[in-house]
Amino acid sequence: MSEPSPRLARPGDASGGRMQGTSERGVAGRADMLGRFARECASLVAVVGAAALVLALLGIGCPIKFATGVSCPGCGMTRAWLEALQLHFDRAFAYHPLFWLVPLVIAAAVAHGLATRRAVRWACTALMAAGLVACIALWAWRLATPHDLALLVDAAGEGDVVNVASPGWLGTLRALRAALGL
Repeated sequence: MSEPSPRLARPGDASGGRMQGTSERGVAGRADMLGRFARECASLVAVVGAAALVLALLGIGCPIKFATGVSCPGCGMTRAWLEALQLHFDRAFAYHPLFWLVPLVIAAAVAHGLATRRAVRWACTALMAAGLVACIALWAWRLATPHDLALLVDAAGEGDVVNVASPGWLGTLRALRAALGL
């Protein structure tokens, strides 16, 4: 015999006003949703990690800085996480003060894709937008005041995290021209 369809309880019913026939399916549905959430997060982290590895092996590092010569809004994020994983939080904050936003934004992006309620999707979108605005505001501040690492003298050593230089592709082009004798 098939399971009865859920029905809204009537006043005075023993169910206390809950929907009947959904408790077991509700728990299973939530477990399935959490499993999907974990898989989506892991997939996103794996793709970003693989892309970072390929760029590092090619010697490019940041593709935005390679193409334009200007540090990107996420400049210092990888180094910040490497320092945070070693429990050097002062150095992590020096490299990128918003490094802690990354897991929140990833979780919000995945939750947005899985959410069925409009309010949840709206909250996820608001969190992602706030993270983006914060990163761009920090980037603008760092470009305007490139001495910002002087606050934590030991953190980065020589130079600054954010700087403007000639694009990496220009150096590659110059080396190619020199090799060809042009």
